Amino acid sequence: MNVVSKERIMADAPSAATVRPNFLQFLGRFEGGELVGKLTKDLEDLVAAMEQLEQDHGIQVSKGELVLTVKLARKKGGYDISAEVKTKAPKHPVSTEFMWANEHNSLVPENPRQQKLAFTEVVRPRGGGTDA
Repeated sequence: MNVVSKERIMADAPSAATVRPNFLQFLGRFEGGELVGKLTKDLEDLVAAMEQLEQDHGIQVSKGELVLTVKLARKKGGYDISAEVKTKAPKHPVSTEFMWANEHNSLVPENPRQQKLAFTEVVRPRGGGTDA
């Protein structure tokens, strides 16, 4: 390769000043590429939590969030850039119990105002018919 063609190749190569990476390329470079891996893992974990919610509780409609916040601070001609990832999984349903207050203001599982019926076991003699 001669000197002229080498110079032409160097002139055709984009410089850092002319490169226009898209947002996905920017994210791919951020934190040495680890940010994209973290976002991918967080998204998988969020979907897994939502799937588990359906399996455990039969809830077919749920909502979750994955929020990426990119902050830029201009300093001395350059930028300090930070990225923060937050996920918000849907909450599991809260179990409830219905109870009544008794005369002592304690909560009890049976209604203290409801009359209790006394049940007795009826035993028929073995082998005997029914006498009507």
